[in-house]
Amino acid sequence: MPPSSNNSTPIQRRNSWSWKSELSFLDSPQPTFVLAPSVKAELTKKRSLQNLRRGNSIKSEQSSRAVTPTQSLQRGNSLKADMKAMLEDDKYFDVIFICSDNIEVRGARAILSARSDALDRLLHRGNGTKRDSSPAKIALPEISSRPFRVVLRYIYTEIIPPLSPVEILSVYRAASLLSLPRLQARLLGRISRTIEEPGAAVPLLTEAVAIMPTTTDNRQLYDTLLSVFCVRPLSVGDLADLSPSALELLLLGTKTKPFLTTEYDLLLCVVDWAWSLCKSPPVVMERRRSFDLILENTRAPPSSSTTPPSTAGTLSKRDGLTPMPLDEVKHLLSRVTTHIDLTLICPHRLAHFIDRIDVLPHEHLLLAFRHHACRQNSCILGHALGLRGTFFRWDPPVVHPHLYALRVSEDGACVENWEYAREGHVFTVRSAHPLVGPGIYEWDVIIESSGLVDAQESRYRWDEIGLVDATAEIAADIPMSEQPGGWCFRTFGSSSQVVHGEEDEIYGTGFGQGDVVRVHLDMRERACVFSVNGEMLPVAWENLPEKVYPSVTVCPFAKYRIRPIL
Repeated sequence: MPPSSNNSTPIQRRNSWSWKSELSFLDSPQPTFVLAPSVKAELTKKRSLQNLRRGNSIKSEQSSRAVTPTQSLQRGNSLKADMKAMLEDDKYFDVIFICSDNIEVRGARAILSARSDALDRLLHRGNGTKRDSSPAKIALPEISSRPFRVVLRYIYTEIIPPLSPVEILSVYRAASLLSLPRLQARLLGRISRTIEEPGAAVPLLTEAVAIMPTTTDNRQLYDTLLSVFCVRPLSVGDLADLSPSALELLLLGTKTKPFLTTEYDLLLCVVDWAWSLCKSPPVVMERRRSFDLILENTRAPPSSSTTPPSTAGTLSKRDGLTPMPLDEVKHLLSRVTTHIDLTLICPHRLAHFIDRIDVLPHEHLLLAFRHHACRQNSCILGHALGLRGTFFRWDPPVVHPHLYALRVSEDGACVENWEYAREGHVFTVRSAHPLVGPGIYEWDVIIESSGLVDAQESRYRWDEIGLVDATAEIAADIPMSEQPGGWCFRTFGSSSQVVHGEEDEIYGTGFGQGDVVRVHLDMRERACVFSVNGEMLPVAWENLPEKVYPSVTVCPFAKYRIRPIL
C-alpha cells in the first residue's frame, strides 16, 4: 500500500501513485526527495518478488544471508571460525610443544585434552602439569612441526587443508601417534582417491615403510597402498622405484591377497627392479625391449624347436641394447627372491628363463623343480601361469533363508551342504574373486561327497562344477545349470552334460564321490576344458565372458574341495 501521511519524512506525492512511478522517482537527480523507511521496506519486498519470478531466488537468498565484515568479527556466528581464531590468537595458549625440528607450536591444554586421549595423557603427566603463569613445554621427538600444525587445525576445526600425497602420510603418522582415528580414516580416503596407478603408489609405499612400522596398527594404511598393486596386472618397470624394504613388504603382503599379476610376470618385474638399481641402468623402455628379446621364446609354449640357450648380454648386444649385469642383479635379488613362489611358474617357462637370465638362487630352483616333479604336473593348455593369493577359495553367501545348512571351511577350500535330501535346498557358490585377464588358470575340484536329491520318489546323484559370471544369483535356490550366467559340467543320475542356458550336450561319462575334476581355463581364447581323474575331455565352451568365477552347485550331502594347480 502507499505510504501514510503521518511518516516523519514525507515524500512528494503525484496525482496517481504507482510502484512504477516510485521506482522512476528513485532515479531522479533531485536531492530534495527522500524515501520514507516504510517505502524502502516495500521496495525491497517488491525486488525480492521480481527476483523470484526471474529465477534468482538462490542468489537473492545467498545475498540476504551474507555476513558483513562487522558480523564476521563477532563471536558466536560460526564455531569453526571461533575455534580457528582461538588457535591463531596467542593469548589463549597455555602449552608449548617442541617438535622434532625444534620448532615450537602452541595450543590450549583444555581443548587438546578433550579431543585426544594421547594428548590428554601427555598433558597431565610430568612437565605437562604446570599450573603457574608460564606455559608448559612438552617435547614431541617423533613429530615435526608441519604435520603437527595440520593435526592441531583438525583438532580445533575438523578442517584438513590441501596436502600432497607425501604430506598426507606424515600427517597420518602424527594422527596415529596422537590417537585420532577419525582423522586417519579421512586421510586414508584421500590416499585411495589419489593413487589409482602403481606409479603413484610406489613413492608413497616407499615413504610409508621409511617412516611407519609395518605393524597391526598401520594395517589399514598398508592394505590401501598394496591394493593398487593387486587389482591390475603389473608390467616391467612398475616396481622400479621401490626401496628394498618396500618391495619386500609388497611381496610378503600380497601372498594372501587376490593378486592379478601372474608369478612369472611378477618375477620379471622384480628382476627389472634389481636391474634399475645397478650402475647406469638403461631407461625403462629399453629394459622392456631387452626383456622382450631375451624372453621371446618363453611367453609362447615351449617346443622342441626352441632356439638354444643364450646369455642375456649376448642377445642385448646383438640388437644394440644395454646388456644386463647378471652378477650385480643376482646380488640385489638375494634379499627378495625368497618371497617369490617359483612353484607357481610352469617348470618349462622357468627352465627357459634361467637359461637366459641366470640370476635365481639354485637352491630355490631345486625346490621348485622338485615340487613339479613330485606332483607330475603336465602343463596342459599352453603352460599355465599361476597366481598367488586367495583366488581359489569358496566365498560363503551372505543372505539365504536356509544359510545355516551351508558350511565353508575357515581356509575357504571346502564347502558342504548337510541338509536332508528330501527337504534340502541347493546353493550356487562361487569363488571369492573373479578370474580376469589373458591368463591360463587351472584348478581341481575334489568331490569328497556327492550331492543327492529326491525326485519322483527316487533319489538321484546331482553334482555341478563350472563357471558363473557376475550376473549369476549366488545362494539362491537356482542351480548353476538353470542360470543364464552359468556354465556347468553336470552329472545328474546316470547322465552327464555340459550346460549353458538352454543349451546342453552329452559330455564325458560323468563323475562322483572320490573323483577329481580339473578345470582348464584359457582366458586368452576364452575357452574351457575339463578332465576327470586325468582323462582329458573335449573343449566344453568357447567365447566365455571376460570375467568369470569358479563355481559349484551344492546339493544336500554334497562336499567339494577346491585346489589350485601350480
